[in-house]
Amino acid sequence: MGSGCGAFPEARRQDFKLPHWLHALVGCLLILLAWQGALKSQTVYEPLHREVYDYLSRLSQRGVIEYDDLIKPLPRAYIAEKL
Repeated sequence: MGSGCGAFPEARRQDFKLPHWLHALVGCLLILLAWQGALKSQTVYEPLHREVYDYLSRLSQRGVIEYDDLIKPLPRAYIAEKL
């Protein structure tokens, strides 16, 4: 009997080499998958019961900022921009 393992001892495992362009493609795909979470961030909204909505309304009535209070909830980034 041969010294190989498995059913076909004469069949040896050959080194499998990928083309260089395929290495680059796989590398780019891995980088895109790793950055996917950073590229697609979620919008965080301020809860409706917070006092910041009343404050924004008062600032709008005084003419300090332009604020339309018909659209709620507001993203925190928008509130920070207005303040």
